[in-house]
Amino acid sequence: MDQFSGCFFLTNFPTESNKKKTLSQHRIPHHTGVILKGQQLEPSEQYIFNRLEGGRSMLTIRNIRQGDGGTYSCKASNKAGSQEGELFLKVFVQPHITLLKNVTAVEGSAAMISCVAEGEPLPDISWRRARDGQPFVDGDKSQDGRFEVRGRHGKSVLTISGVRLADLGRFDCEALSRIGGHQKSMFLDIESRVSPFPVLVVWGYLGGYPLPNEL
Repeated sequence: MDQFSGCFFLTNFPTESNKKKTLSQHRIPHHTGVILKGQQLEPSEQYIFNRLEGGRSMLTIRNIRQGDGGTYSCKASNKAGSQEGELFLKVFVQPHITLLKNVTAVEGSAAMISCVAEGEPLPDISWRRARDGQPFVDGDKSQDGRFEVRGRHGKSVLTISGVRLADLGRFDCEALSRIGGHQKSMFLDIESRVSPFPVLVVWGYLGGYPLPNEL
């Protein structure tokens, strides 16, 4: 959402002259301010205040952000007294993946791939193996037990146990909510396991008579 306009209305505002049929200027309330999270908003390029007919006031919020959500209080007053009204503004935010990195694992070890996303409401996170399109969602565990997904509060971890060379390749992470979706990709690289004690074998032929001594 790029812009939000909130209108605050006061009806039957009490005045000393409200029993008269003619409208008195004292019956029109005077807008004294809008408060968000304990702080009074001041006119700016983002917060624009407009006075309308009938004692109404309109607040326009430009380039709205998630932090602009909350309870707004509007106060109006005239010679007869004052009155306050409240409204709650909920700001919805498109899902956005904030953390997803390439991972390198050693053959036979476990690889843990994390995907973190934010948004309002918090998006659901799922995985897909690019090689064959195999999906993985929260709570899933493959038949062989090697692939498992666990997620909570905007973070999902895909764990691959007993990594094989065939697991090498791209994995896609998708964050999805009713507001929209966002997808990013990472690459899983696999290093072959090498024996820590290499063996050198030397073949040779000994000839002659008498046979020479072996070195």
